[in-house]
Amino acid sequence: MKPIAVLMDFTPMCGNAMEYASYIAERTSKELILVHVHNSLEESELEALNAKADEFLKSVPESVKTSKHLAMGPFYSMIPRILNELNVDLVVVPTHGKKGIMQNLFGSNILKLVKMIKDPILVVQEDSHLNNESFNDILLPLEGHPEFLNKSKQTAGLAKALGSKVTLYSVKNDLRGLSDEEIENVNLARQILESKQVPFEEVREEPKVFSAGFAKHILNYAHEHDTSVLTISIGHAEDTLSISNTDNEAILLNEMNLPVLCMS
Repeated sequence: MKPIAVLMDFTPMCGNAMEYASYIAERTSKELILVHVHNSLEESELEALNAKADEFLKSVPESVKTSKHLAMGPFYSMIPRILNELNVDLVVVPTHGKKGIMQNLFGSNILKLVKMIKDPILVVQEDSHLNNESFNDILLPLEGHPEFLNKSKQTAGLAKALGSKVTLYSVKNDLRGLSDEEIENVNLARQILESKQVPFEEVREEPKVFSAGFAKHILNYAHEHDTSVLTISIGHAEDTLSISNTDNEAILLNEMNLPVLCMS
């Protein structure tokens, strides 16, 4: 069974990511691996980093198998290689937005990071806090590219494991309506969710805000309907039917502090 990895820089916000990773690992019976990459890992620093890792792992329920992977090297080149070697099922990453001295790792470059990782990623905000409603409703915005199938499968799998409801969401466009690709994707998403016996509803609403992209519509709906988790596909900015890089970043750094499930 593939493990879950949580990326850590050992700043306080990583505690939130560990909470979410632990919650998912416990309910899916998966191993949790703490991953930390240090630019220059001296022998004298190794003991201190191990101690920090062990301190974070103390918060994990005893029923969850845990391990740690500490490595040295350039962060962005090392992370994809490490995750590939670990053969993970999900990556949990903390972000504190566009602020702080670590923004090049987990802040404004969070979109760069998730684009580099081929595995599903749950991005956890600095002020995201796990509670009984954290996975009640997962918002699945409709997209018109073939990779929406993978997004639907990953969303359905997480929803099944955590007892979540899924909202299949789209915005009406009176000029175009649904494209053939979007209609096909709606049907595929229905089949996937029904096969997993995941409760879901379809929402196709009138635009409530003016926006050239999709982020404002998605975030506005999430705010009005107490959405727990957002989902996005990464890497399709050239496709006019998919969410752009600007929209993706707006969703990743959303002001509601909602976790975001990203699929490449």
